[in-house]
Amino acid sequence: MASQYLAAWMIASMATMKDAEEAIFYVAPVGEKQIHVDLAMNAISPFILPSSQAA
Repeated sequence: MASQYLAAWMIASMATMKDAEEAIFYVAPVGEKQIHVDLAMNAISPFILPSSQAA
């Protein structure tokens, strides 16, 4: 999971949280997609600047 968190953080930092959510959703296992998205977003959201969340 650490690599997915790092990837999500990088995408959210350079683009938007929505882009990060879509990327994690794409690579998550079938049947566990929303769980993986929620876990990743909860893990990285404290480390994302508010300006990165808008879009």
